[in-house]
Formats: sequence, C-alpha cells, structure tokens
Amino acid sequence: MEVSFLGRWSATVFAPLGVIAVFAIAAKVLKSGAAAVKSMRCAIMLTLFAYLYLSAKALETFRCMTTSSGPVLVADPSISCWKGDHVSLAAMGWLVFIFVSVLGPVYALGMLDREPSKYSTRDDAFRQKFGECGP
Repeated sequence: MEVSFLGRWSATVFAPLGVIAVFAIAAKVLKSGAAAVKSMRCAIMLTLFAYLYLSAKALETFRCMTTSSGPVLVADPSISCWKGDHVSLAAMGWLVFIFVSVLGPVYALGMLDREPSKYSTRDDAFRQKFGECGP
C-alpha cells in the first residue's frame, strides 16, 4: 500500500503538532502545580525546537519547478502545481506556516515574557524542584 505525498506530509507535520498540543492541553487541564508548569514548559520548548522543521515542511508545499509538462512540486514531481491535490496541500501549508511560524513562537515567547521565573529553562531552582522536560 503506497501512501500519497499528502498523507506522508500530513503525518510528518501533524504528529509533532499533536505532541505539542498534548503537553499544552495537559497544562491547561491541570491548571496549577508542578505538573502543569512542567507540561507548559515542555510545550514551549517543543514549539521552539520544532519551529525550523515545521516551517520548512510548510514551505515545502509551495516550492515548484518548471518542467516540460508544466510546473510540478519539487518534493513530489507527480503533483502539478496549483491544480487538484496541490491546492488543498498548499492551503494546509499556509495554515501550518501561520500557526507554527507566527502564532507558535509569539505564544511561547509571550509565556516566557509574562512569567520568566515560572517557565525559564535556565533556572536551576526550577530544575531541582520540578525536574527536566520529559521522563
């Protein structure tokens, strides 16, 4: 069974976003306490680490090259640019780009700016009290 480019692209983009969402939702559900702070800290760190990868994956949906048969997607030359499946792929690419490249860092850095002592990754007292991000 062969998976389409759209399926592979969606899996590689939405899997990391899902992991980030799990930590962010856990922090909101827990509301307060060490576990909530640790979950939000993990969500912020994952957002900042995933920024370049997810931004590149989003922009991958717009990179076309001209061939003798017309413009095709560089990542998958079987897809004609701005026709059929590429239109929906490009729409998802824009949404991911806006969410990840603009809103994600603004939210993460806003959280760090509002409460730097709570979410700081450089605070030794925080690390001793709550531990590192992850298991």
